[in-house]
Amino acid sequence: MIGVQANKLSFSQIIEKYENLGFIYSSKKDTLKPQIKEIEKNWGNLLNGNEIFQLLTIEHQTLFATGCVWRNTMNGWFVQHGTSNKLIGFLLILLEEQKFLIKDGKIKSAQVWFQDKNSTVNKICNEALLGINKDLFLTEQLHYFLWNPDYFQSSKSYTVKEFSSEFREVFNHFIIKNKGNVYLYGEELHEEDMELKSLNNIFKKHKLNRSRKVFLIFDNNNILYSVVIFYYASIGINFSLLENRCEIIVDKGNNKRSSSFYSTLANLIFNYANKNISMTPIITDYFTSKLFNLKENNKARTYTRHIWLSPCFEEWYKNFSKLFNKIINKYNLL
Repeated sequence: MIGVQANKLSFSQIIEKYENLGFIYSSKKDTLKPQIKEIEKNWGNLLNGNEIFQLLTIEHQTLFATGCVWRNTMNGWFVQHGTSNKLIGFLLILLEEQKFLIKDGKIKSAQVWFQDKNSTVNKICNEALLGINKDLFLTEQLHYFLWNPDYFQSSKSYTVKEFSSEFREVFNHFIIKNKGNVYLYGEELHEEDMELKSLNNIFKKHKLNRSRKVFLIFDNNNILYSVVIFYYASIGINFSLLENRCEIIVDKGNNKRSSSFYSTLANLIFNYANKNISMTPIITDYFTSKLFNLKENNKARTYTRHIWLSPCFEEWYKNFSKLFNKIINKYNLL
């Protein structure tokens, strides 16, 4: 019988496994290298923090598979780093991660990101969502790049305000219009604890940190044009540094991005991005990404993000189990 273990490997062991499987490729390794000691220390704390992190591994004869889940918000978990030397292992890890979400009983949402080049994985996840109420999940394409801005004078064409309760109504309307209810609830942006203070208190118990800041950008007509969300955490929880991402959401009714808007973004990112990392992961749409002068060292790529809410956890698991058995039989993997 194939069994799964949690938090059994050390950081050095998992890094060796990831490198052997090609999960940590050369450019990703170069990004992590300057702060690898800090990342190793953080993972040591994570591996002792079951309430915020679970590293799942399967080792059976020649099969090895691993993946992990971590607490992205108070009740939302991030599914990541799934990899294996065999397709069956990767599918088993996804099933075990979903089983963890269901068994916990208190988790309200989950999300997973795959690069678009992983077409097989995205296809499997999309098929697992077939027949599920569309109000319970979100699938979206995102543009990712690393960026370290110089200081820019913020443009007078826009006004930046940090989120406060006075903006709640206009903020919720903007997020629902441009991202949908699943994003609002999946990222717990509807909660009063916008800065994730309660979650940070839990992370602190494990000598780690987790927080968030949200800014609203209004145009000269006092209309909300963009929302910028900064996530902060101990570095390296995710090997693409997504725990420290900056998400830029622009009104989807406007495909134009001006130089003055770019200056406003650059000023905001310069002042509020995590100063403990050399390059900030920027997450945004295609049109906004074109504002930035991206080069090879920005490591630009596209992701598909899947977010699903707890009412569909069990249905997702059942659908994926059927797909798993179908693939196993088709390719005679057992």
